[in-house]
Amino acid sequence: LLKLGGAENGADGVELVGKIIVEGYKTLDSEEEGNVEPRQLAITDSMVSPLSQMFIGTATSALRTAAFLRSCVLPLCVRLDTKPASRLLVTAITNLIKHRPRECIDAILLPALLRKSSSKALCEFLSRAVKGLSKQCMADFLHGIAICDVSWNESSFPIVTTCLNKRCPISDDTITAISAQICHLATVEKMLKSMKFSAMFNAFVKNYGEQIQRKPHVATLAIAAGSLKTFLGKTVV
Repeated sequence: LLKLGGAENGADGVELVGKIIVEGYKTLDSEEEGNVEPRQLAITDSMVSPLSQMFIGTATSALRTAAFLRSCVLPLCVRLDTKPASRLLVTAITNLIKHRPRECIDAILLPALLRKSSSKALCEFLSRAVKGLSKQCMADFLHGIAICDVSWNESSFPIVTTCLNKRCPISDDTITAISAQICHLATVEKMLKSMKFSAMFNAFVKNYGEQIQRKPHVATLAIAAGSLKTFLGKTVV
């Protein structure tokens, strides 16, 4: 069905079929009368690998691959709440990242973080998943985090720290965007006491000090570092 949807309507067809598989659909009568339950066809963690292998081939376009990931795989990731990701899901995403990293960034990793309700379990899963990215892909992911409307908080800080500690080649624009985020967060009292925020701040300064020195935020960053109320404060300064 996914391939048929793609053959008839391209990436839009793939996404539509994927959403029906995951979310089910309502008949015309159910929409009009409101008394017929929608048919639910739930996808499970165990289905991700076989479905991916069946649909994604070397000739599958980036657009269709992203449509598949967005409609069939992303819903399983954002569903993570209090329970950690299953080994089946971790293995499936790891393999997908290995073979289709850029599509995974655009269709899974960034969209999952853009959800305002990203849970601790989801962020822990993403922190593990991004380790499979190459340095260049990780740089692209980090740029996306820096410029998109991602919620920077206790759960997402370790994801950024993981990327920063890989010393991927990030652009000056990314440096500027991250600097602005850190300076803004440093105005929030509870962040100054956060070990995760301090660890991220330290990783940024330690690994990208030379680039930071060339940017206008350096003075503001120095003030922010001096305001930290954790033992890493002196290290950052």
